[in-house]
Amino acid sequence: MSAPRPPHLPTTLDCITCGLCIPTCPTWQQTGRESQSPRGRVHLMRAHQEQRLPLDAVYAQEMEDCLVCRRCESVCPAGVSFGALMETTREELVQAGYRAKPSMRWLLAQVRHRKRLHWGMGLLGWAQRSGLVRHMGTLAQAMPAVPPSSEREPLPDFAGAHSPRVGEVWLLEGCVMPELYGRVNRAAMRLLQRVGYDVRVPKPRLCCGALHAHAGEGDVARNLVRGWVQLLEDVGAPDAIVSTSAGCGAHLAELPRILASDPDLARRAEALSNLVIDASAFLARRENLERLRPLLNPLPEAWLPLAYDDPCHLCHGQQVRVQPRELLDAIPGVHRVELLEAEACCGSAGLHSFAHPEAARTQLASKLVDLEQSGAATLVTANPGCHMQWETGQRTSTAPRPVRHLMEVLAASLG
Repeated sequence: MSAPRPPHLPTTLDCITCGLCIPTCPTWQQTGRESQSPRGRVHLMRAHQEQRLPLDAVYAQEMEDCLVCRRCESVCPAGVSFGALMETTREELVQAGYRAKPSMRWLLAQVRHRKRLHWGMGLLGWAQRSGLVRHMGTLAQAMPAVPPSSEREPLPDFAGAHSPRVGEVWLLEGCVMPELYGRVNRAAMRLLQRVGYDVRVPKPRLCCGALHAHAGEGDVARNLVRGWVQLLEDVGAPDAIVSTSAGCGAHLAELPRILASDPDLARRAEALSNLVIDASAFLARRENLERLRPLLNPLPEAWLPLAYDDPCHLCHGQQVRVQPRELLDAIPGVHRVELLEAEACCGSAGLHSFAHPEAARTQLASKLVDLEQSGAATLVTANPGCHMQWETGQRTSTAPRPVRHLMEVLAASLG
């Protein structure tokens, strides 16, 4: 009879050591080391849980370097939930004292306080415009340009359907999106209205906790999620909860797993998870696309051809690949080209690009070459982290191309 397995071991034992994940891994591509691959990290986790490997600084660094892009999950024949394993492992590291750098902890603290984040972004925008940002820390200098305050106004609490009403949805406003890409949320609201939905932005406007779970701050992430579960029960369920951020959507879609330590809350959270859907997947539903298609007009010729780059937490985390392309192809006269490695990580990976800027730039370099070779005039994405990363790359490009969110492109096609 086999010995009982330790609590964290069952999913690591799912790994059949086939190695299909290895060539997909960004950190393995950069280092060539087995310990920097998904298979290698799973072996390290297992060795630690079996008390054959200490939880020390070396182990912590191997786990910290991972982007958690989850591309390995898409090719794994055994179905190992690598993202979930990494969240559990990083939480264990935080509890053991191996926490993120102070600058990262500070940034995470701002994200969950909307007013503090808003004022901080306003101050950063002033520093950028005045040139004082040159004298600030590397974190401030790495931030993208902050839009003027007129573009950072919160969405209205409610916006009614423009065409015959077919239902009501919530629009997940996010934390970073209103501050850097408020135009994207406004574009999504307009699209949802045009296809017949009342759009509600529920209050209080809560952080979903995705970045905190990614960084191992599990307690913070779970407390934020509790607020969302209670909000849904207090207000009542809409037809869908629509997200314009792939990372937020992937996180909320996995709430039962995230809250597994509290079975009652996990059961209640399942109703919320079942409603969460990416804006692209929602608009591409047959009935919505049929209403949207006649409203679309040709894009400016200078925008074409378009290239769509898959955000990791959309294609690997939510298995949404076809729908964004279907929406782009519904635009009359559109010319779309495929990137050679559209599902490879751009290097953003939550806060990875801030914590590991050199590695993130290396990861993005191959993507920039891919974009240039595609001949695309516009890069289309569907996640704020990816949006920031691509825009950062375009600043130093010899032939910069505009970066636009899928929702922006579709809204522009409405005319």
